[in-house]
Amino acid sequence: EFRRVLFRSLILDDDKTRHDTYDRVYMGHTVRHAYTYYEFLADLDRDSPWDVFHLDHDLGDLTTGDFYYDGWGRKREYNGQHASLRICELQDDRLPKKVIIQSVNPDGAAAIFSNLKRRGVDVVRQPFTSMIDPGDAQ
Repeated sequence: EFRRVLFRSLILDDDKTRHDTYDRVYMGHTVRHAYTYYEFLADLDRDSPWDVFHLDHDLGDLTTGDFYYDGWGRKREYNGQHASLRICELQDDRLPKKVIIQSVNPDGAAAIFSNLKRRGVDVVRQPFTSMIDPGDAQ
């Protein structure tokens, strides 16, 4: 007998089209959408552990994304690398089973990958495409 395994996915991306695609790909599963760093943190802290995270690196700009001021007083955007650092702080039993880095920003994706790999998280880089199967991520 075939039994479908349901899973929970948290998507961090500022692009609504990508979120809509994940809704179709993950139909029947629990999908939570975060468009900003702070939305991601709220879901991360409230509902961990998750099965799958999708992380984008670039999350809007200084007018649409979440931001902070650095030590020199410059306005900076929170991005997927900040999210990866927060994931690394989770206790082992709250870590996701897998993180898929969907960013098309190669340097940003590499930084996220490095953070999570050092923490021992199962992480893959799979730049976003319109046809996604998280089980096929390499």
